[in-house]
Formats: sequence, C-alpha cells, structure tokens
Amino acid sequence: MLVLAVAVLCFAGFAPAEEGTPGKVPQPAKMKPADILQLYAPYVVMVRDGEEQPPQADQQPRRFMMRQNWKMGVMVNDGIFMYPIEVRMRAYMKTRMQPGDVQVETVAFANGKKAVGDEVGMRIAFGLGFASVEIPEGAGVVKLDTEKQVKPSVGDTVYLIGRRGEEWKFTPYFLPAVVNGELDYKGTKLYSLTLPQTQLQQEGMGALVVREDGEVLGVVSRVDGKRYSVVVVPLAAFKDDAKKALDAPEELDQFDDLPDMRVPRVPGRRLGGGF
Repeated sequence: MLVLAVAVLCFAGFAPAEEGTPGKVPQPAKMKPADILQLYAPYVVMVRDGEEQPPQADQQPRRFMMRQNWKMGVMVNDGIFMYPIEVRMRAYMKTRMQPGDVQVETVAFANGKKAVGDEVGMRIAFGLGFASVEIPEGAGVVKLDTEKQVKPSVGDTVYLIGRRGEEWKFTPYFLPAVVNGELDYKGTKLYSLTLPQTQLQQEGMGALVVREDGEVLGVVSRVDGKRYSVVVVPLAAFKDDAKKALDAPEELDQFDDLPDMRVPRVPGRRLGGGF
C-alpha cells in the first residue's frame, strides 16, 4: 500500500496543471501568418510625400529637390493617414520652402485608386506625419483602432504587414521579426525589433506590426541600420495625435518646428546639396 501511495503522488506531480491554476500563464492563441496578412492588408496604404502643392495664379512655381519614395501608412482617424517621415530630409528642405507652404501627400489604396491630400502636422519625436485625404469611393481601406493597448515581451515573434512598391502594384506582404528590447523615450515606451537585413528594414518603414495572436502592436517609424533593428511606436503613443490630426491639427508639430540641420558653410570649399 505504501508503494502504491508513493506512485500515485509521483504521477500527480507530473500531471498537467488545470486551467486557472495559480502560477500558470495562459498563452495567447496563435494565428497563421497567411490569416494575419489577409486580415490586416486592408489597413495598410502607400503614401508618397514630397510633392509640392500647385502654386496659385499670383505665385511663381518653385522647384526643390526631394525624393518621392513610397512608404506604408495607416488610417488612424476619419480621413487621417499616418506615415513615417524623414526628419533630416525635411529639415534640409527647410531652406527651400517658405512658411505656410503645404506639403501634398499622395495615398495609393489596395484597389489601385489614388488620392491627394494635405499634410496637417507631425510628431517629430516619433518620426510620424499626418495627412488629411478625401477617400475615394471603393478604396476598401480600414481604419485602425488606436484605443487598444498591447504590450509584447522581449523574444516575442511579430509580423510586419506592408505593401510592395508601385511596380509590384502595391501587393501586400509580411515580414517576421522578433522583439529585441524596450525603449524609453521621455516616458513613452517604444519597442525595438530585429530584422535580418538593412534592405528588409527599409521595406518595413510604416508597416503595421502585429503579434502572433493577431493583436496590433503599432507601426514602424524608424530604421537603425547599424544594429539591424527597427523602432516601433505602439498604439498608445500616437492615439492622442490621431485625434488632434482631425480635431486640432494646430496642436501637432508643424514644419516650422523642425530643427535646423543644415550643414554650415566651410570657407574655400563647396559642399554638396546646394549649400
């Protein structure tokens, strides 16, 4: 009888813990990458900034140098699209724009339709811009819910949901990544992801970041090529800015708020970039 009792106790020790047992951490159900891509591809659009607003009749057109590359963006409010900006490039453009100039943003939707809107403001600290766009009928874009907060753990696998360039007809794709750390920016928690190559990082600018369980973490706003990482701004960090972009855009950072990053003149030398 003693041997039988010991055997029963040993077997009980190896028995799996029941649901709700103290100390057991429930694991979220995982979704297939293909299902995540199908679910969130309608959220992602392509944004091309850098086009100058057509001059008025009494104005002379100005030509200035600016790359016109496509990046991903998401709709964060009614008619408001958010996308990553290149602060250094725009600060360079400060020498070629006048106060009050409005940047025009072109948004390309999944069905091939395009629309043009005005930049309404930025969040310089996070490298994010906001544009107001009149959405064409049948665009099929879905607004991102910024109220839900998701907190990942270091080591979690996430997926970047984005779109290819115009030559590939903005076909959606996903990239797997790993959360490699938490970043504290003036009290705001950001996250860092590991991607294998710098080229993949560039493709991920503005991509939607989704956990394996299908919950949205945030968007990619910066690339760190030296460390093969990208920086993700979580939903909680820009949900207030999404509201301001629609109701009070003047409270966002404006073009005149950009720091002056011009290269100083060097006597006797001609610097590139027109300085």
